[in-house]
Amino acid sequence: MIRAVVLLVLALSACTVPGEPVPGSGPVTARVDVQFRPVEEVVPGGRASPPDVLVDGDGVAYRLAAGIGDFTRFDDVRAEVDPQGTWVVTIDLTAEDAAVFERWTAENTGSQLAIVVDGEVVTAPVIQSAITGGTVQIAGNHTREEAEELAEAIAGG
Repeated sequence: MIRAVVLLVLALSACTVPGEPVPGSGPVTARVDVQFRPVEEVVPGGRASPPDVLVDGDGVAYRLAAGIGDFTRFDDVRAEVDPQGTWVVTIDLTAEDAAVFERWTAENTGSQLAIVVDGEVVTAPVIQSAITGGTVQIAGNHTREEAEELAEAIAGG
C-alpha cells in the first residue's frame, strides 16, 4: 500500500514541466498586477475611469485609494473549495506582506477593500476583523473553472 502511494506521488510529480510555475505549488511571483486598494466610495451608475475608478464584473464602480502595499510575491496561490463548498482563490502572503495586511485590516475594520487583479476589481469585501495569519481568500460565486483561471492568472500559470 505504501509503495503504491509513493509511486502515485512520483508519477504525479513527473507531470509538471520543470521551471514552470504551477498554481498551488509554492512561492510565485504575480504575472499580473495584484493590488489591495481601500474603497473610498461606491459610485452609483459610475463608469471606469482608471486608475482610480474601476468597475467590477457586475458593473459596480468603485473609487479607490492607493494600494496598501506592494503585493507581487506570494507563498502560494491556489483555487480550492472552502468549508461552505464554494470555489475560492486562496493567496498565502509572504511574512512581510502578511504583517502589512494584518496591520491595515486591524486599523480599518468596517472598511471596504477592493482586490484588483490586472486592473479589474474581482471582489470588494468589507473587513469584518483583522485578518491575521497571512491568508487571503478571493470569494464569490466562482465556478471551479473561474477560480482556477484566476489563480493561474495571479500565479503565472
